[in-house]
Amino acid sequence: MDQHLTVVAETLTGCRIFRETCGSYVVNHRDHQGERRGIATLASAYATCQQLEPRISQAAGDAGRADPPVDGAPI
Repeated sequence: MDQHLTVVAETLTGCRIFRETCGSYVVNHRDHQGERRGIATLASAYATCQQLEPRISQAAGDAGRADPPVDGAPI
């Protein structure tokens, strides 16, 4: 992964996606400095970001989150 990286996206919670000159992607998170994951596709890079990002509670202002209610009641 010593190739030139171009920033593709950065989320508000700190996940960053880079594109290598060879066409693959690199994902890292600001909370996991030094840990970089090589990813083949952009879709997989976004999925990896979802795994790396900490869960944000609705109390923290993430009202758009689509997690089901804990008690199983309809939304």
